[in-house]
Amino acid sequence: MLMLASKLINLKTAVEAVFRIKKVVAGALLFALACSCSYRFNGCEQEGAKETITIPYIPGDAQGQLNASLVEAMSETGRYEYRGNDGHLLLKAVLVADNSERTDFRYDREPISGRRKKSLVAIGNRRTATAEVTLIDTRTDEVLFGPATVTASADFDYDNTDVFEDLVFFTPGGNPQTMIDFSLGQLDSVEGAHDVSASPLYHNLAQKIVDGIMNLE
Repeated sequence: MLMLASKLINLKTAVEAVFRIKKVVAGALLFALACSCSYRFNGCEQEGAKETITIPYIPGDAQGQLNASLVEAMSETGRYEYRGNDGHLLLKAVLVADNSERTDFRYDREPISGRRKKSLVAIGNRRTATAEVTLIDTRTDEVLFGPATVTASADFDYDNTDVFEDLVFFTPGGNPQTMIDFSLGQLDSVEGAHDVSASPLYHNLAQKIVDGIMNLE
């Protein structure tokens, strides 16, 4: 009887030990899962923390489009929180170049007859912008990235012709109507299309800048 009682006590002790081990393992797994999901416990608080970043006025960015695109791109990473002033990080940028070159052409036509000519006219450009960027840790004045030049481009189409048939059509009532009013951009003037291209151009440039910064980690 004493031996049986001793065995039962040992069995009970072993079972309790197994349950304690399971609780420890389950707790560790829950803690690890919470950390991976960015829940802020003391042991993994830094995992979900965001760095604050300030992006001041960018010389050459008269309309503030590059600045706005950078704020959006940095915020979308989930790692940075934008602040107008006093961010832990300072992203300084200067727009050093913004150029456009002709890339697409077609044969020109006679203004009245519409007959094709041997000369070519441009109908598409590529706009390219270059920025010099530097990322600074304001707490230590350490340069974390740059100075580096980053370049991006965007293509745009337009209508660059004096041919009457290319610019005007007649409604069923016989009234002349300019095609540019119904264009989605490809029939815009070169000046108008150039202005519209700023949005995708600066979006692309901001994304390339952010990608370069993220690759440092």
